[in-house]
Amino acid sequence: MLSDRNRADLRFIGGDFDWRYRNRLTAERTFSILSHHFTPYLRAEAYYDSNAEKWSRTAASVGSTFPIRRHSEIEAYYEHQNDTSTAPNRQVNALGIVLTMYF
Repeated sequence: MLSDRNRADLRFIGGDFDWRYRNRLTAERTFSILSHHFTPYLRAEAYYDSNAEKWSRTAASVGSTFPIRRHSEIEAYYEHQNDTSTAPNRQVNALGIVLTMYF
């Protein structure tokens, strides 16, 4: 499945108003091994920052979601971010785990 998410963030940073536009493209597919399901994905996200007046950040991530009960799942991922809003560019590599619970 391919999905495209568009989002706008309205922010107050240090007393100044700022906005940011984010566009995220995701490709994912669900697999089954016996009765266990998991969904690996690839994501790319670009950020436009009104303060910097440019596309200032990109993020690429790879991960997978694993259902653990009827209303919860765990997501494990690796993400690489490149921030060009300041010189020199700032790069971040991160591993993460997210617990999602649905009510």
